[in-house]
Amino acid sequence: MHLSSKKQGLDLAAIAKDNSNEQYYLVIGESKNRKSPSEGTAEALGAFKEYDSGKKWPDIRQVMRTVANSFESVEGQLSASISKHILWKQKVIYRLTIEHRSKRPKKGSQFREFGNSTPNVRHTKFRQCEAISTKRLDDFYESVSQKVVSFIESKERELNSYA
Repeated sequence: MHLSSKKQGLDLAAIAKDNSNEQYYLVIGESKNRKSPSEGTAEALGAFKEYDSGKKWPDIRQVMRTVANSFESVEGQLSASISKHILWKQKVIYRLTIEHRSKRPKKGSQFREFGNSTPNVRHTKFRQCEAISTKRLDDFYESVSQKVVSFIESKERELNSYA
């Protein structure tokens, strides 16, 4: 996941493992925050279409090898099989997250073109999308910030009690 929203390229890249059949899947994510949720969706679906066409696979393989190398053993079996196993067997999951400030977002109508943008996806469950209100994120970050501040203050009190 890159840290700057202005940076080009994959917003999110991950490897998922299905423990029931020991298979690995590539997760490609796009996250958009636009004035209109449909604007962000259209932009993300355009990116998915490009990834799904194979035009960006060399870039994706490079990112995924880095991800695989970060957690696998020295043998590097997963990293070596990224291009052969995951991408060529259509085991790609596209995950789309749209942030919005509207009080009443349309329930999924902006995702209608998802199938047309990812024709090589063989299971509909591999097309994942959600629209979330930025208010929910604001509340979450506020809660996390409060916990961090409380933790720091408790540690400061603890240190001061030793002095």
